[in-house]
Amino acid sequence: MKTIRPYLWAMALFFSLSSVLLAQEKDLNRFTLEEAIQQALEHNRDLSALRKNRLIADGALVRARTYLFNPDIDLGVATDRWIKNEKENSYRLGVSQEIEIAGQRGLRIQSVTLEKDRIELDVQNAERLLVAEVQGIFNQILHLERRIAFSEEVINLSRQLVKTTEDRFNVGEVPGMDVGIAQVELNRTINEKTVLEREMAVLRARLNRLMGRPPQANLKLSGDITFHPVSFNLEELLQLAQEGRPDLSALQLRLKQADIETNLQRRERITNLRFSTFVEKSRGTLADASGATLSDQDTLIGVGLTFSLPILNQRRGEIMEARGVALRTDQEREALALHVEEEVNQAFFRLSLTQNVLTLFEKGILGQSRENLDLIRVAYEVGEVGITTVIQEQERFIRTNVSYFDALFDFHAALIDLERSVGKQIMKGMM
Repeated sequence: MKTIRPYLWAMALFFSLSSVLLAQEKDLNRFTLEEAIQQALEHNRDLSALRKNRLIADGALVRARTYLFNPDIDLGVATDRWIKNEKENSYRLGVSQEIEIAGQRGLRIQSVTLEKDRIELDVQNAERLLVAEVQGIFNQILHLERRIAFSEEVINLSRQLVKTTEDRFNVGEVPGMDVGIAQVELNRTINEKTVLEREMAVLRARLNRLMGRPPQANLKLSGDITFHPVSFNLEELLQLAQEGRPDLSALQLRLKQADIETNLQRRERITNLRFSTFVEKSRGTLADASGATLSDQDTLIGVGLTFSLPILNQRRGEIMEARGVALRTDQEREALALHVEEEVNQAFFRLSLTQNVLTLFEKGILGQSRENLDLIRVAYEVGEVGITTVIQEQERFIRTNVSYFDALFDFHAALIDLERSVGKQIMKGMM
């Protein structure tokens, strides 16, 4: 007994720790909508790759701020050793520097600074789309979970109908065909649930990928899709979208960039100046009238200025190209502004429509449908109606509830589309 008791304590401790670890693992695999969004924003691979463009933009800004032209060193030596060999030599040391005089460097810095801001807006826009995608799949999974739970309820109803039919067949109240019809209905509802479960597995894998997790990882969601009437002002939403959409703002910055690039190409027609300075030293020998040889040394210091004449190349093609980019960007911005307005309008009216539909459902359609089914089933049990009537009423009950679930899904999908279109959070706490 003394040796067994420590063993039992060790086993109890092991199972206790295992339970704690399993509970922690379960918690790590369960996400609310806010947690799923945060996980995606932090670990999504595509978004992480896009964020690396910030490093590229930082490097481009350092390059733009760095002066383009390094000084040139001019070294030279000359001798007559292989000609007359009069021991005449010369040495030259020069330094030259090219200088931009039309402000091109400042324009390049402005352009790259705008590019850096535009990349930041591109990241924000990718985040906006990622959040909407996570919200959409989260909504789909919750919708399917509710559909699957309802399918289980329908399967139980079908099993009860099979049992009732078998009992009545055993006492000779109904033909054997009724048992077959009830069994077919049961199999159909089981198959429908299987289809929903397959669709659920695909969506869970997709959401895992968006969250930066392995597709096959265990995933559980905490949330519920319920109906709470909402009220928005369309004009305010349109204003928010025009002012806050990062993709619109990015195109506006791109238009400013194109104008700067056009100006830069015009400035590039003005040639750079090259200033130079040099020291030249020569040494040789001279003969005087008496025939004596004298040494001769000279040192010269000079400066120079070089520039090209902008005659043959006036950068007309580059200016036309930059101007064309500016005009195209302006058209893209106008087209996107119209598209944003259309997106907001469509999502707003879809939301209003589904909200009206859900209001009708919750005012009595659902309750009445269930009550009708219960009455028909009771009537079948006492022999007042046939099984075909029960099946038809059960199908109406299923269609009514599925239509309600679909309307509820559409309501939240419209909310998600509206938030995505506006570019601002408007549905916090809705799921």
